[in-house]
Amino acid sequence: MEEKKYLNEEDYQRYTTKLKKIGKILLIVGLVLFILSIGLIVAGSITFGSTVVTENAGSALGGMGLFAVGGFLSVFSFGMAGIGGMILFIAHRREITAYTTQQVMPVAKETIDEMTPTMSKAAEKMAPAAGTVAKEITKGIKEGLKDEE
Repeated sequence: MEEKKYLNEEDYQRYTTKLKKIGKILLIVGLVLFILSIGLIVAGSITFGSTVVTENAGSALGGMGLFAVGGFLSVFSFGMAGIGGMILFIAHRREITAYTTQQVMPVAKETIDEMTPTMSKAAEKMAPAAGTVAKEITKGIKEGLKDEE
């Protein structure tokens, strides 16, 4: 059985390209449908009191129908845009992480450089106390072994 390598740059580039395309398509279609749904909700709100029989005889939907379709479409399109946005975020995670690291690294290096002398002095002062603790623990273990015999 052949062992599959998970860290493969060609696979990563291929999958990332596909994810970016899918994410962009879902995001754009979701946003267009969301704008359309807002238009339907506004149109339905303006013509809310009219009915199919009286004022909109040629129309299949009255104000209530436009409002209902716009509401359903807004939920569907908002979800589609959200999924597209999440896919794009996942596809760009490497770039985002690299950008964040570039921001944090100088601060982290400076912090380490500033803390190293302080931590080494603290370690020097704590070493005798740590030695005493180790001696007491060893003494307690030896006494416990003698009591067992």
